[in-house]
Amino acid sequence: MPTVAATPVVKPQAAAPTAPPPEPPPAPPVEAPPAVEPAPPQLLAVPAQHEEPPPPVPQEFIPPPPPPRRASNPMIGAVLGPYAIKRVLGHGNWGSVFEAVQEQVNRTVAIKVLEPELHEDPAKVAQFSSLASRMANRRHNNLVAVYEAGEFGGVHYYAREFIEGRTLQEIVESPQKLSPAHTLRVLMGVARALLYLLHHHIAIGPVPGKNILVDTINGEPHVCGFSFMDGTSGELGSSAATEMPQLAQMLWNALDPAAPQSQQVYGLLRRLLDPDHPFPSLEHLLSEAEALERTFHKPVVKRAKSASAQRPAIKPIMPGKTPLSQRLQKKHYIMGGAVAGAVVLAVAGWFVFQQFTKLPPADVETFIQVPAGEFIYQSGEKKTTKEFWISKYEVTIGQYRKFWTRVKEKGDKNYAHPKQPKNVDTTHTPVNWDWMQAACEAGQQLGDGHPITDDYPIFNVTYWDAWAYAKWAGGRLPTQEEWEKAARGTDGRLYPWGNSLDDPKRANTGKDYDDINRGRIDGYLQWAPVHAHPGDTSPFGVRDMAANVCEWTDSWVPMLNNPKEQVPIIRGGSWADTEVRVTQRQSNVMAHQGRNDLGFRIIRDTAPPVVGK
Repeated sequence: MPTVAATPVVKPQAAAPTAPPPEPPPAPPVEAPPAVEPAPPQLLAVPAQHEEPPPPVPQEFIPPPPPPRRASNPMIGAVLGPYAIKRVLGHGNWGSVFEAVQEQVNRTVAIKVLEPELHEDPAKVAQFSSLASRMANRRHNNLVAVYEAGEFGGVHYYAREFIEGRTLQEIVESPQKLSPAHTLRVLMGVARALLYLLHHHIAIGPVPGKNILVDTINGEPHVCGFSFMDGTSGELGSSAATEMPQLAQMLWNALDPAAPQSQQVYGLLRRLLDPDHPFPSLEHLLSEAEALERTFHKPVVKRAKSASAQRPAIKPIMPGKTPLSQRLQKKHYIMGGAVAGAVVLAVAGWFVFQQFTKLPPADVETFIQVPAGEFIYQSGEKKTTKEFWISKYEVTIGQYRKFWTRVKEKGDKNYAHPKQPKNVDTTHTPVNWDWMQAACEAGQQLGDGHPITDDYPIFNVTYWDAWAYAKWAGGRLPTQEEWEKAARGTDGRLYPWGNSLDDPKRANTGKDYDDINRGRIDGYLQWAPVHAHPGDTSPFGVRDMAANVCEWTDSWVPMLNNPKEQVPIIRGGSWADTEVRVTQRQSNVMAHQGRNDLGFRIIRDTAPPVVGK
């Protein structure tokens, strides 16, 4: 039986209290659609009370009704090579999809079986096997993994990853509605999958809703099948105008219009449905969607109950009688003593547990030497850097406090960037700085139960803040080339540790930034101490280059969607990002803006002085 080797599958950000984003302008009123059957209505969502309804959608983007389900399949109960067929999952252009069990390893898989009438067409059989082979050699978090392809008893099939969830088409047809954050997650996941296939020279077209599986565990979308890869849907040209309108229409109908921030998401989807003003590329769409998603992030802080909220003790008053509590005073003393002893033991045990489980302080003043020489930059270009030393960790809240205290007292005259605008705050106080300091001092718990400390990375800083700190600390901000070399080494790897995100606990990413996981995968819902994830370490030993917070660099480029404006490049992923390849770049934040998932680190051109000498 011929087989196609497949690569196994891999794993999947957030924020300090920031002011909520300004409300978008109300959408224009919409006329009710004509009551014509069997055409579907132009808008399936019911507008929220006290809100303007979302605008109408062009009729040509209304998807056709799904095909009717077929009768029960004779394949149920059959054995196909090592797979026992259990039930039908769906039907597509190439054939039926079944849930099956790979009996040797007791693994649940999905089996795609080629339609019987296509077995007589050698060209279709060859195309089916070729497409399965191409997908088996591709790995991406938003693509369903293909394990193998083969033929058994004259039946051609391929086995793929089984995703517990529903298709986007099923969600659209159900009463369930998606939140704005979940809608963006689906949109961005599909866009990333398309970009990945594009970069691997796989021509595809718009992805039907039946080919998008939404995982019930974490809400991640997974593109499956390849009915959209057969050339009948058009070839992928990295244009959001051709690949995304069908998806935008489905998400439009699935979005909950009553949810806060839904109008902002409708605005993004409206642009995808406007053929006269399309996004220039999938990269531009993805960048804008990620920027919009970050405005949704709000901090989740656990606050202790105040003493005044505790219920006072009630003393019984019984005329002419001594209260029972006094008559049994000795017994109560004994019981109270036992309870008090148990409480003391519990507190002592908790204290010991905390001492053994909490992280030791980070050696935040450490610098790592990166030797001069050549390295692979971006998608294969070879570049050369001089020798430099880069801070092992991202600059922490504790480190930034020392700088802030200095410039608050004496000003930033000796540290400010020569081109720093006059209206920039010369004390370089980040947004929500008072909360940040008070929370660190009190050890305030965040939404994941961890107390925030001085070893957490500084965030909400502008480029001007980062540049001034670097000057004060005797260093400078890295160029984007220096940053990338320190992050991926010299061999062109995609992540600091290798070429796949094989362990979801390795880095503090946005894979668990949702209402379901809430930080349970990598241990942190939002920020993490800069030394909490030793798995996120580059070949040179630099930490958190893939995630935690993304970082300012000193390289400037034209701003995304506004090329007349120059902005600093931002590198790396963060706790709010589900894709954290170190080749990613952002150019959509202006120098005077900060963000709750954005920090920095510094470099030096000479070896730092040895502490204590």
